Amino acid sequence: MNEYEDYEKQCKILRKENQVLLDEFSAWLESKGLKPKTVRKHCDNVSFFINDFLLYSEVIRAVDGANHVGMFLSYWFISAILVQS
Repeated sequence: MNEYEDYEKQCKILRKENQVLLDEFSAWLESKGLKPKTVRKHCDNVSFFINDFLLYSEVIRAVDGANHVGMFLSYWFISAILVQS
């Protein structure tokens, strides 16, 4: 298996783990009484961070992603928003 295939395999495994986290997060938000639209928006934002940013150039588990929030918010997220505009 080459390096790219190994990277893709690891990302696939983490995306499955991340889906469990997102489902739990969604249920927690719903239990707090948030409206479905708000829950969906928060989950979309978290998904973008853990499934796109943390897996962009290296494989970083969501639990280890807290150290990367600053880079995400100060550069990567803003660049992605500007590209969408």
